[in-house]
Amino acid sequence: MRLSDLKKKLAKTTPPVEDAPLEDVPLERAAPPPERPSAPKLVQKAPPPAPAPIKPAPVPAVDPESARRVYGRAVDAVRAALATEGPRSAGVFPALADAANAIADNIKSGDQALLVWTGCSTPADPAVAHSVNVAIFSAHLAAGLGWNREELVRLALAALLHDISGRKSYRLGLGGLSAQEEQSIRFSLKEAPRALDQFDDAPSDLKLLLASIISQLHKTGPEAPPDAVLDKIQLSAQIVTLCDLYEAMTRGRDKAPMLAQLAFKHLLGVKERFGHVLVKRLIEQLSPFPPGSLIQLADGRVGCVVKIDKKMLTRPLVDLWLESDGKPRETPKLLNLAAEPLVAVLGPADESKVAASGVAEKLEALRTWRGS
Repeated sequence: MRLSDLKKKLAKTTPPVEDAPLEDVPLERAAPPPERPSAPKLVQKAPPPAPAPIKPAPVPAVDPESARRVYGRAVDAVRAALATEGPRSAGVFPALADAANAIADNIKSGDQALLVWTGCSTPADPAVAHSVNVAIFSAHLAAGLGWNREELVRLALAALLHDISGRKSYRLGLGGLSAQEEQSIRFSLKEAPRALDQFDDAPSDLKLLLASIISQLHKTGPEAPPDAVLDKIQLSAQIVTLCDLYEAMTRGRDKAPMLAQLAFKHLLGVKERFGHVLVKRLIEQLSPFPPGSLIQLADGRVGCVVKIDKKMLTRPLVDLWLESDGKPRETPKLLNLAAEPLVAVLGPADESKVAASGVAEKLEALRTWRGS
C-alpha cells in the first residue's frame, strides 16, 4: 500500500480533535511569590527638651558672725584664766567650760567658720589667742577621728588651759632649746595640777583629767625623758601637742610664720613623735589652704578661704577680695572652686601685697583680735 493511500485511510478512521475554548481550559494557579519583608516604619520622635538654664555653682553655707561670737567668748574666758594670780574668782572656770562647749557644738554642726578666726592674734598677750586657736585645731582634729561631743568638750577645755602653768616655746617639740630652757618649761608643765587647783568651782575629777593631759604635753621626741614612750602618752596630750606646734609655727609665735604647707611638711618629718595618723588627719581637717588663709587664683583674683571641701582639699570656698586687676571688690562674692574646675589656684597669696592693694583694714581685722 502506498503511503498516500495509508494517510487517506487514517484520516477516515480518526475523529478530528476540536480545540477547546480558551476559557474552558482549566489553568493551574501559580504559587504566589514570596512576600518581601516590609521596611520598618519610621517613627518620628518628639524633639528633645530644651536644656535647662545654667545655674550658678552651689555655695556652701557659712556663718562667720556666729563663729566670731564663739571665738570672742573663748578669748575672754582664757584671758581671765591666765591673768588671775592665786585663787581664781568665781565664774572663771564656768566661762571656760562654756567656751569649750560652744567650740564643740560649732564643730559638730559642720560649720568651719570658726577656723577662719584662728588667724587672729592677741598682741597684748599672745598666749590668749594661741590657746584658743590650739583648742579649735585640737577639737577639729579629734572630730576627724570620730570623737563624740563630750570628748571634744574635755579636749577643748584642756587645750584652752594648756598654757595655764607657764608659757612655752614651740621649739620644745622640735629641738633648738638649751637644756636649761627645756628643763624650765617641762617643770612648768608639771605644775599644771597646782595651777588648776586654783579653780575652786571646777569639779575635782575634771581637774585631775585636765592636769593629766597638760602635764604630759611635749613628752615625745628625743628630748623627752627616758620613760616617755609614745604609746603610753594619752592621745589627748598628743593632739594638743601637735596642734600647739602647728599653731606656733604658722602664727609666728617664736619667729616668722610658716605657710601651712611648709608646717605640714615639717610635721611629717617628725611624725614619729605623734604618729602618722594624727599628722595626716590634721592635714585632712585643715587642708593645704586652711580657712582664714589668702590664696591667689590664676586669673589674678585673690580671696580668703572660708570653707574647705574634704573631698577636694585644694578646691575651697573663697571669699573674693581682689579682682583680676588688683582692685578690691565692691560687692561681696563667694566662689566655690570645687564647682569651678576651670579656675586654677596658683597658691598662697602674699599678704603684704594684698594689704597694699586697698584691703589692709580688712586683713588687719582677720589677723588681730579687736574684741567681740
